[in-house]
Amino acid sequence: MGSQKSSKPEKGKGESRLSLLQGLFVLAILGIAAAANNTHADHQIYYVIFGLVVSVPIIMWGSTLVLRLIDRFPVVVMLGAGLLGWIAGGMLINDPVVVGQLAHVANGAWVEPAPTGSPASVVGPVKLVSEIVGALLVVLIGRSMAKKKGIVKG
Repeated sequence: MGSQKSSKPEKGKGESRLSLLQGLFVLAILGIAAAANNTHADHQIYYVIFGLVVSVPIIMWGSTLVLRLIDRFPVVVMLGAGLLGWIAGGMLINDPVVVGQLAHVANGAWVEPAPTGSPASVVGPVKLVSEIVGALLVVLIGRSMAKKKGIVKG
């Protein structure tokens, strides 16, 4: 009986390079599509090419930096999730429908009047509590999901 090899290829440099090249290709296609959408009638293709030549390396370097930070400091993921939850909580409480309901329920106590043409916004402790709850919900749900998948212990 001979040894059987796994049908899955081992992850090596060739596979990594292929993924990087695929990523660069997709990024270039997206950049060209976005730039073509924004070009004017005088067809300034040199600006498109210059934008791609400058932006693709910046995006690649930035993503590499973020991945290294995440590898070295896993808490960065939780901080990012908390920030997204904080922003979501603030956006939720300042939704025009929610602001209208709060103004109706609380007789305008937590709603700041807006200048003409601008939406009103929620102020004070209600906004802060909403942002904190949003951050905590996202972090706790993410941690719970990570525990279920066995990514995080404890």
